[in-house]
Amino acid sequence: MYAELKVEFDSNEINFQQSSNLQGVLMENISSEYAEKLHGNQLNPYSQCILKEEGKTIWYLKTLNTEAYEMLLLPMTKLDTITLRKKNKTVNLLNKTVRIKEDKELIKEFYENKCSRYLELSFKTPTSFKRDGKYVIYPDLSLIYGSLMRKFSAASEEFNMYDEDTLEELVTQSEIAAIGAVDSPVVKDVKTNLPMIPGSSLKGKMRSLLAKEFNEQITEPKGDHERISRLFGSSEKNKIKRSRLLFSDMVLANEQELREAGLQSMTEVKFENSISRLTAVANPRQIERVVRGSVFELDLIYEMENEQEFIEDMQTLAEGMKLLQYDYLGGSGSRGYGKIQFNNVHAEGVIGNVDNILIDKCNEILKEVVNA
Repeated sequence: MYAELKVEFDSNEINFQQSSNLQGVLMENISSEYAEKLHGNQLNPYSQCILKEEGKTIWYLKTLNTEAYEMLLLPMTKLDTITLRKKNKTVNLLNKTVRIKEDKELIKEFYENKCSRYLELSFKTPTSFKRDGKYVIYPDLSLIYGSLMRKFSAASEEFNMYDEDTLEELVTQSEIAAIGAVDSPVVKDVKTNLPMIPGSSLKGKMRSLLAKEFNEQITEPKGDHERISRLFGSSEKNKIKRSRLLFSDMVLANEQELREAGLQSMTEVKFENSISRLTAVANPRQIERVVRGSVFELDLIYEMENEQEFIEDMQTLAEGMKLLQYDYLGGSGSRGYGKIQFNNVHAEGVIGNVDNILIDKCNEILKEVVNA
């Protein structure tokens, strides 16, 4: 569970520079056993800060799991005053409010709410990052993502989000955009500068569509149907399943054909504008798109662990590919973007001995994708 305590101070003399003093207040009002436990943690399941809002001094205390809520936040709700010992100042606590959000609510918001690919990150208090033991003045994406992933993993009792491959994938597929730049740029291969579809994007989209098809209710990935988790893997703590499918990145394969058709660029920028019905305020944006007729080559590697499950796995994969053809890849699908078609789909054994009968059955299943 995630909880937030919001407290108004009766003094405007306190600012963010007194945050360390408030850390001392927290430690004074919790059990010595829990204080010792927090002292031994590399990352603590809470944060606190002081902000100025509408001329008022507000103290926020946020906890990231049930234990921190019960041991740290709840004791603060019972206080009417606190004393900043280094300042020898007593402060009255006014208008205390607590907000709680359960894990299921957060997951539901993630799956049901439409998220923008363009995010604005604001640092509300002084922030520091370190690399190799030295402070970094301007954080890069690796430091930002890495900090968030480690914080989530430290708070979660079930998931470990942090790993080097995931971090590298996030950094590769993101960039810090300058003001006035294209809002949603196309991912490009760093070597050729040609448009590229990350294998992770295809895998994630296909898994989410299969989850809607097979799962009985909206759930975290750990609750996915057995056919899905068996094929795509699971990162649930103590029950990690390795993915049987490896999705390659797909770089544009028909550049020459498109250039012979008269195209000078392999992408296009479309200017769009949304207008608020309530305020009539315009929100112009620039969307970069892969041009119509682009072809990308995909390699899928399947690791056969159980011949008895192979055919069912291929049926699940084919179902995911068909669902993706009915849906869309990328963003703005409701406006006609991202319609795709799988062509020339076939399977063959590459390492080890695979029964030709199984390969033939697999190809029969995959033919249904092309004919869908």
